[in-house]
Amino acid sequence: MSNPLLSIAIPAYDRPRELLYGIERFIRQIEGRHEDEVEIRVSDDCSPHDSLAEVRDLCERHSFLHFRRYDENVGLERNLIKCTEECRGEYLWIFGDDDFLETPDALETVVGHLKTGEIDVLVLNRTRRNFSLDRLLWDNWMNLDEKRVLHFDGLAELCLSFGFISVIGFVSVNVFKRELFTKVDFGSYWGTMYPQLGGMLEAFHSRPVRLLGNPIVCHRTQTAEEKKAALGGKESETDFMSDIDRRNAIYFSHPYVKMLTTLLNKEAFSPEDVVSIEENTVINGKLVDFLIHTVNLSREMGLCHDRNVWTNTIAFFDRLPLSSSQIEVANLAFGDWRSAENCRTI
Repeated sequence: MSNPLLSIAIPAYDRPRELLYGIERFIRQIEGRHEDEVEIRVSDDCSPHDSLAEVRDLCERHSFLHFRRYDENVGLERNLIKCTEECRGEYLWIFGDDDFLETPDALETVVGHLKTGEIDVLVLNRTRRNFSLDRLLWDNWMNLDEKRVLHFDGLAELCLSFGFISVIGFVSVNVFKRELFTKVDFGSYWGTMYPQLGGMLEAFHSRPVRLLGNPIVCHRTQTAEEKKAALGGKESETDFMSDIDRRNAIYFSHPYVKMLTTLLNKEAFSPEDVVSIEENTVINGKLVDFLIHTVNLSREMGLCHDRNVWTNTIAFFDRLPLSSSQIEVANLAFGDWRSAENCRTI
């Protein structure tokens, strides 16, 4: 059997109802049209009480559905990459286990664009609904003309227009060439909770990208309390779902600096790119200002005492063409980790 055009990889954990809802929508758009072109692979991160058994039973009834359950829990971050290991498609779509296709022709639209052979990455617009789906929160997340199709020379160019985290940081909107992604060494991207984001920029920073204005994917949105209830029993997710300052200080500080340092070294971004990126979701404003803030939080909370980490973080900011006010704030954020004689001047 030839390999499919598209593999949809779903990292799953203990959300049987939401996952069934999403898979059933996929099934309706695959059957009779794309059975030989699309596969779905669900990777159960050792959910408690075999809670995804009904999902496994559903997968056994369809040749294009595949299910595997890990013997032990690897955590959400690791599963974002591990779930892709058995995929065979030319293109890969990592898809959240509580998200779903918003429109009845969503898959047809995606497959049609992939079949042109003109792009390495397809980025999708999205809607947002509350977790019970009785409220539409945003009908067009990016506020784009739904008939527009935007073209970029690379993923870095898209980030300069729409942000690094704000759009492609949401896992379910990115479809990309699988082989290039699998060649990435993810070592520099662990600890961010977004390893796929670093991997995508490394692989596709200068590869052709297409962005669709039509919101064809739905982001099902939990409250902070719902997220903690669903994932709070897993140690890493407990930190990520706790208060915002702690999350930012742990994940969006030194780990993100490490990610961006790697992307600078691989020339996926330039220093000028990094200071230019504007964000509008997790962050409202300049990405670099947010990073200075989170590094300062890490210091204030006493979360990092590794001198090598601080040395690398300070070296990262020293590479950037910061403004005089940013330099001043950064020096304060570094505190005693930067000796007075080595303090960057304004």
